Amino acid sequence: MHRILAALGILVLLLIAGCGLDDYEKRMKVERERLEDYDLQAKYLGDPIDYSQSIKVASKQEAKQMGKKDDGKATEITQTIRAYLRPPKDIASKSSRKEGSVLQAYDPVGTVNMNAPFQGFYLGVGFNQKPADFRNAALKPFGLSASTNLKDATVQPAGRPAKRFGAVQTEAKAPMGIVTLYVYIYEEGPYQVALIYKVLQSKASTEADRAIDYSLRSVEVGDAAIRAKSRR
Repeated sequence: MHRILAALGILVLLLIAGCGLDDYEKRMKVERERLEDYDLQAKYLGDPIDYSQSIKVASKQEAKQMGKKDDGKATEITQTIRAYLRPPKDIASKSSRKEGSVLQAYDPVGTVNMNAPFQGFYLGVGFNQKPADFRNAALKPFGLSASTNLKDATVQPAGRPAKRFGAVQTEAKAPMGIVTLYVYIYEEGPYQVALIYKVLQSKASTEADRAIDYSLRSVEVGDAAIRAKSRR
Protein backbone atom coordinates (compact mmCIF):
# COMPACT_ATOMS: atom_id res chain seq x y z
CA MET A 1 0.00 0.00 0.00
CA HIS A 2 2.81 2.38 0.93
CA ARG A 3 4.53 1.63 -2.37
CA ILE A 4 1.35 2.39 -4.28
CA LEU A 5 0.91 5.71 -2.46
CA ALA A 6 4.56 6.58 -3.04
CA ALA A 7 4.21 5.77 -6.74
CA LEU A 8 1.09 7.91 -6.98
CA GLY A 9 2.92 10.77 -5.22
CA ILE A 10 5.79 10.55 -7.70
CA LEU A 11 3.33 10.49 -10.58
CA VAL A 12 1.58 13.62 -9.27
CA LEU A 13 4.92 15.40 -8.88
CA LEU A 14 5.90 14.45 -12.42
CA LEU A 15 2.58 15.73 -13.77
CA ILE A 16 3.02 19.01 -11.87
CA ALA A 17 6.56 19.34 -13.15
CA GLY A 18 5.35 18.59 -16.67
CA CYS A 19 2.65 21.26 -16.46
CA GLY A 20 5.20 23.74 -15.15
CA LEU A 21 7.51 22.93 -18.05
CA ASP A 22 4.67 23.41 -20.52
CA ASP A 23 3.81 26.80 -19.01
CA TYR A 24 7.47 27.83 -19.11
CA GLU A 25 7.78 26.81 -22.77
CA LYS A 26 4.61 28.74 -23.63
CA ARG A 27 5.91 31.85 -21.87
CA MET A 28 9.25 31.52 -23.65
CA LYS A 29 7.47 31.22 -27.01
CA VAL A 30 5.41 34.36 -26.33
CA GLU A 31 8.56 36.23 -25.29
CA ARG A 32 10.45 35.11 -28.43
CA GLU A 33 7.55 36.26 -30.62
CA ARG A 34 7.44 39.59 -28.80
CA LEU A 35 11.18 40.16 -29.34
CA GLU A 36 10.93 39.14 -33.01
CA ASP A 37 8.02 41.54 -33.46
CA TYR A 38 10.01 44.32 -31.79
CA ASP A 39 12.94 43.71 -34.17
CA LEU A 40 10.63 43.83 -37.20
CA GLN A 41 9.08 47.08 -35.97
CA ALA A 42 12.58 48.57 -35.76
CA LYS A 43 13.30 47.33 -39.29
CA TYR A 44 10.19 48.69 -40.98
CA LEU A 45 9.00 51.66 -38.92
CA GLY A 46 10.25 55.16 -38.19
CA ASP A 47 9.78 57.47 -35.21
CA PRO A 48 6.22 57.64 -33.85
CA ILE A 49 3.66 60.27 -34.71
CA ASP A 50 2.13 61.45 -31.44
CA TYR A 51 -0.98 63.37 -32.53
CA SER A 52 -2.97 65.48 -30.09
CA GLN A 53 -5.45 68.31 -30.55
CA SER A 54 -7.72 70.16 -28.15
CA ILE A 55 -11.27 70.69 -29.39
CA LYS A 56 -14.52 72.01 -27.94
CA VAL A 57 -17.28 69.44 -27.56
CA ALA A 58 -20.84 69.74 -26.26
CA SER A 59 -21.67 67.83 -23.06
CA LYS A 60 -24.92 67.86 -21.10
CA GLN A 61 -23.35 65.46 -18.60
CA GLU A 62 -20.67 68.02 -17.76
CA ALA A 63 -23.36 70.62 -17.05
CA LYS A 64 -25.09 68.23 -14.64
CA GLN A 65 -21.84 67.56 -12.78
CA MET A 66 -21.33 71.32 -12.38
CA GLY A 67 -24.79 71.61 -10.77
CA LYS A 68 -26.33 73.57 -13.61
CA LYS A 69 -30.05 73.35 -14.28
CA ASP A 70 -30.90 71.00 -17.15
CA ASP A 71 -32.43 73.46 -19.59
CA GLY A 72 -31.88 71.22 -22.60
CA LYS A 73 -28.75 73.12 -23.61
CA ALA A 74 -25.35 71.47 -23.79
CA THR A 75 -22.28 73.09 -22.31
CA GLU A 76 -18.93 73.17 -24.09
CA ILE A 77 -15.92 71.38 -22.64
CA THR A 78 -12.36 71.01 -23.92
CA GLN A 79 -11.54 67.52 -25.14
CA THR A 80 -8.03 66.43 -26.13
CA ILE A 81 -8.14 63.93 -28.96
CA ARG A 82 -5.11 61.68 -29.30
CA ALA A 83 -3.73 59.26 -31.84
CA TYR A 84 -0.46 57.36 -31.99
CA LEU A 85 1.18 55.39 -34.76
CA ARG A 86 4.53 54.71 -36.36
CA PRO A 87 4.84 55.53 -40.07
CA PRO A 88 7.14 53.56 -42.38
CA LYS A 89 10.86 54.14 -41.92
CA ASP A 90 12.23 57.34 -43.46
CA ILE A 91 8.89 59.18 -43.15
CA ALA A 92 9.07 62.24 -40.87
CA SER A 93 7.22 62.17 -37.55
CA LYS A 94 6.35 65.88 -37.81
CA SER A 95 3.76 67.18 -40.23
CA SER A 96 4.94 69.54 -42.98
CA ARG A 97 1.55 70.95 -44.06
CA LYS A 98 -2.20 70.42 -44.20
CA GLU A 99 -3.83 68.53 -47.04
CA GLY A 100 -7.51 69.33 -47.39
CA SER A 101 -9.58 69.97 -44.29
CA VAL A 102 -8.62 67.04 -42.03
CA LEU A 103 -5.34 65.58 -43.27
CA GLN A 104 -1.79 66.34 -42.21
CA ALA A 105 1.01 65.55 -44.69
CA TYR A 106 4.27 63.88 -43.62
CA ASP A 107 7.16 63.97 -46.07
CA PRO A 108 10.21 61.72 -46.41
CA VAL A 109 13.06 62.52 -44.02
CA GLY A 110 15.88 64.64 -45.48
CA THR A 111 16.34 65.19 -49.19
CA VAL A 112 14.02 63.66 -51.78
CA ASN A 113 15.09 60.10 -52.60
CA MET A 114 14.02 58.86 -56.02
CA ASN A 115 14.65 55.26 -54.94
CA ALA A 116 12.61 55.40 -51.74
CA PRO A 117 9.40 53.35 -51.92
CA PHE A 118 7.50 55.72 -49.60
CA GLN A 119 7.13 59.20 -51.06
CA GLY A 120 4.81 60.51 -48.35
CA PHE A 121 2.17 59.77 -45.75
CA TYR A 122 -1.10 61.44 -44.71
CA LEU A 123 -2.91 61.24 -41.38
CA GLY A 124 -6.35 62.53 -40.49
CA VAL A 125 -8.08 62.20 -37.10
CA GLY A 126 -11.75 62.88 -36.45
CA PHE A 127 -13.76 62.82 -33.24
CA ASN A 128 -17.52 62.28 -33.00
CA GLN A 129 -17.99 63.08 -36.66
CA LYS A 130 -20.50 61.41 -38.92
CA PRO A 131 -18.58 58.62 -40.70
CA ALA A 132 -19.67 59.84 -44.14
CA ASP A 133 -18.59 63.43 -43.39
CA PHE A 134 -15.18 62.33 -42.16
CA ARG A 135 -14.60 60.02 -45.10
CA ASN A 136 -15.60 62.72 -47.59
CA ALA A 137 -13.18 65.18 -46.01
CA ALA A 138 -10.31 62.66 -45.83
CA LEU A 139 -10.77 61.17 -49.30
CA LYS A 140 -11.66 64.29 -51.30
CA PRO A 141 -8.02 65.38 -51.96
CA PHE A 142 -7.50 62.09 -53.83
CA GLY A 143 -10.63 62.16 -55.94
CA LEU A 144 -12.51 59.71 -53.70
CA SER A 145 -15.59 60.11 -51.48
CA ALA A 146 -17.65 58.43 -48.79
CA SER A 147 -19.40 56.41 -51.49
CA THR A 148 -16.10 54.78 -52.48
CA ASN A 149 -16.27 51.04 -51.82
CA LEU A 150 -13.87 50.09 -49.04
CA LYS A 151 -12.69 46.51 -48.59
CA ASP A 152 -12.15 44.96 -45.17
CA ALA A 153 -8.51 44.74 -44.07
CA THR A 154 -7.45 43.19 -40.77
CA VAL A 155 -4.07 43.33 -39.05
CA GLN A 156 -3.00 41.41 -35.95
CA PRO A 157 -0.77 43.26 -33.47
CA ALA A 158 1.31 40.94 -31.29
CA GLY A 159 -0.45 40.19 -28.00
CA ARG A 160 -3.36 42.55 -28.72
CA PRO A 161 -6.78 42.31 -30.40
CA ALA A 162 -6.96 42.45 -34.19
CA LYS A 163 -7.66 45.81 -35.85
CA ARG A 164 -10.08 46.21 -38.75
CA PHE A 165 -9.79 48.87 -41.44
CA GLY A 166 -11.68 49.88 -44.55
CA ALA A 167 -9.19 49.93 -47.42
CA VAL A 168 -8.93 51.09 -51.02
CA GLN A 169 -6.14 51.85 -53.48
CA THR A 170 -5.90 54.55 -56.11
CA GLU A 171 -3.22 56.04 -58.36
CA ALA A 172 -1.82 59.54 -58.67
CA LYS A 173 0.96 61.38 -60.47
CA ALA A 174 3.96 62.57 -58.46
CA PRO A 175 7.30 64.24 -59.34
CA MET A 176 9.05 60.87 -59.04
CA GLY A 177 6.50 59.01 -61.17
CA ILE A 178 3.19 57.24 -60.70
CA VAL A 179 2.37 56.43 -57.08
CA THR A 180 -0.16 54.09 -55.53
CA LEU A 181 -2.11 55.57 -52.62
CA TYR A 182 -2.95 52.92 -50.04
CA VAL A 183 -5.93 54.36 -48.17
CA TYR A 184 -7.14 53.03 -44.81
CA ILE A 185 -10.01 54.20 -42.60
CA TYR A 186 -10.06 53.10 -38.95
CA GLU A 187 -12.95 53.68 -36.54
CA GLU A 188 -12.91 53.06 -32.80
CA GLY A 189 -15.48 54.53 -30.42
CA PRO A 190 -15.85 58.26 -31.19
CA TYR A 191 -12.58 58.26 -33.19
CA GLN A 192 -12.11 58.13 -36.95
CA VAL A 193 -8.61 57.84 -38.41
CA ALA A 194 -7.54 58.11 -42.05
CA LEU A 195 -4.12 56.82 -43.10
CA ILE A 196 -2.80 57.20 -46.64
CA TYR A 197 0.54 55.68 -47.68
CA LYS A 198 2.08 57.09 -50.86
CA VAL A 199 4.16 54.36 -52.57
CA LEU A 200 6.18 54.79 -55.77
CA GLN A 201 4.85 52.11 -58.11
CA SER A 202 8.27 51.25 -59.50
CA LYS A 203 9.44 50.52 -55.92
CA ALA A 204 6.39 48.62 -54.68
CA SER A 205 7.37 45.33 -53.03
CA THR A 206 6.47 42.86 -50.32
CA GLU A 207 8.80 44.83 -48.05
CA ALA A 208 6.71 47.97 -48.57
CA ASP A 209 3.57 45.93 -47.90
CA ARG A 210 5.05 44.68 -44.64
CA ALA A 211 5.97 48.22 -43.60
CA ILE A 212 2.35 49.29 -44.12
CA ASP A 213 1.12 46.25 -42.19
CA TYR A 214 3.35 47.01 -39.20
CA SER A 215 2.42 50.69 -39.33
CA LEU A 216 -1.29 49.80 -39.20
CA ARG A 217 -0.66 47.49 -36.25
CA SER A 218 0.76 50.42 -34.29
CA VAL A 219 -2.36 52.63 -34.52
CA GLU A 220 -3.87 53.60 -31.15
CA VAL A 221 -6.37 56.29 -30.14
CA GLY A 222 -7.51 57.93 -26.90
CA ASP A 223 -6.04 56.57 -23.65
CA ALA A 224 -4.44 53.68 -25.56
CA ALA A 225 -2.39 56.27 -27.49
CA ILE A 226 -1.01 57.60 -24.21
CA ARG A 227 -0.08 54.09 -23.08
CA ALA A 228 1.56 53.33 -26.44
CA LYS A 229 3.68 56.45 -26.14
CA SER A 230 4.79 55.50 -22.62
CA ARG A 231 5.96 52.08 -23.84
CA ARG A 232 8.50 53.68 -26.16
